[in-house]
Amino acid sequence: MNLFFRIVTITLFIILHSYWRLKDKGIEKAFDFGKNPLQSIFHKSALSYAQVIVLLQLIGLTIFPFPSLPPVLQLVTILVSVTGLTICIVARQALGNNWTNAKDYQLHKNPQLVTNGVYTHIRHPIYLGVNLMLTGAKLLAHSYLILLLPFIYLWTYSQAKKEEQLLLTRFGKEYENYLAKTKMFLPYIF
Repeated sequence: MNLFFRIVTITLFIILHSYWRLKDKGIEKAFDFGKNPLQSIFHKSALSYAQVIVLLQLIGLTIFPFPSLPPVLQLVTILVSVTGLTICIVARQALGNNWTNAKDYQLHKNPQLVTNGVYTHIRHPIYLGVNLMLTGAKLLAHSYLILLLPFIYLWTYSQAKKEEQLLLTRFGKEYENYLAKTKMFLPYIF
């Protein structure tokens, strides 16, 4: 059962990265990886490195293992990962042409502040979705490296704050009003 759940989780990450490439590059360039395919697929960021480590663990690299979870809890980890993937895709779709890679810290020439869809409730649903996927996958990989996830969460928080500063500079009062109405990651909580 564990192998099946691992394959499903790996597939979820493949779907996420494929969707991102298609949305970012278009169908014509989605499979043009240039000279360094791995660098093209995984941007140099803490989230990317964390995803690589998780994927390596899911395919069998055992690092600081703890006992495997019971099948019911393994199913829960898959549901957490699927929820994360769904949030990522819905949020990316809502952003449309306003999306830029977080590592670029830039806006398009004529950006619009997106406050509809999932952005009605939270400001950083993509970070939430990726963190849910990582959490589910780390639990499934049954490794004590899961104890490092709070550092990934802190990095995500830091990235989100940098993005918010950029958006405050660009949208001013409109973004201030949006900040007052929404939470960063969890609706009505945080």
